[in-house]
Parts: sequence; C-alpha cells; structure tokens
Amino acid sequence: LYRSTAAGANDRAAEAAARVQALAHTPAEREALARIQAQRRAIDEAMAQARRAHETGDAATAQAVIEGAYASQVVAYLQSLRDFADLQRRALDAIQADISAGRSANLAFGASMILSLMAFIVLGAYFLIRHIRQPLQRAVACAHAIAGGDLSQPLDTARGDELGELIQALEAMRAQLAGVVGEVRQSAQQI
Repeated sequence: LYRSTAAGANDRAAEAAARVQALAHTPAEREALARIQAQRRAIDEAMAQARRAHETGDAATAQAVIEGAYASQVVAYLQSLRDFADLQRRALDAIQADISAGRSANLAFGASMILSLMAFIVLGAYFLIRHIRQPLQRAVACAHAIAGGDLSQPLDTARGDELGELIQALEAMRAQLAGVVGEVRQSAQQI
C-alpha cells in the first residue's frame, strides 16, 4: 500500500512539476525551478537509499537516512517551493501594477480626448455661429438702412449658401430701390 501510494504521489508530483515548469518566464524563476528539481532529485535519492537499506534489512540505516538526509532535503525543498511561490506572487503583483497603470493611463488619455473633443466642438460652434451671425447682422443693418432711406451701402454677395441668397436678394432690392429713387430724382429734376 505504501509503495503504491508513494508511486502515485511521485507521479502527481512529476505532473505538478511539469505544470509549474511552464510558469517560469524569468531567469530567476528558471533558477528557482532548477533548484527545486535538484532538491526533488536529492529527496528521491535519499528515499531510494532508505528503501535499499530497508530492503537489505538495515532498518537503523534506513531510519537514519529518513531522519537525516531525507528530512533535511524535504525542509529545503519546501523552502524552495515557498521561494518560488513568492517569486510568482511578486511577478503577479508587478503584472497587476502594470495593468493598473495602463488602466490609469487609458483613463487619462480617454478623458483628455473627451476634453479635447469638447473643446473642439465648442470652438467649432463658436466659429460656426460667428460665421452665420456676422453676415446676418450686416443684412439686418442693411435692411434697417434701407428702411431709413439709406440706399448707398452695397452688401457683399459672395456667399453661396442660403444666407448668401438672402443677402443677394437684399442687395438686389437695394439696387432696384436705388435705381427707382434715382429715376424719381432724375424725373423730379427734369420737371
């Protein structure tokens, strides 16, 4: 029973060692794993030595090997496993810190992009409103001037949009009114 249990434990330990071997990414981790494997071999050798002594009937030597070399190797092996686990924990902490820093950088970048976009929208809205308001104010001023009888101020009709069409219509009206007023003056002077 002991031998079958020990053999099963050794098989499971070998499988676990293979899985742990895949986790080694840095030189320090590979070195720690090499130390673990060397200590595992030393444990296996001490166990084999104790088994050979037991099989030859030398129980005292078998017990001395178990209590001496085997026990000290197991203590060193367990410490090496703890050291490797600490290395893995520190690597995980570093990865988590990197992820946290990356997340913070992404949040800062996203916030700056949103603020930049908002500033661009506000600036664009300002120039758009200004682009519409100034010609509209000139058109209103021209309409007031025409209503006040001043037909001498021509409007700039270079715009090609809807506001430009309104300004062109006002300019055409102003020009026609100026022409009519000019004809009326001319007729009045002739009379």
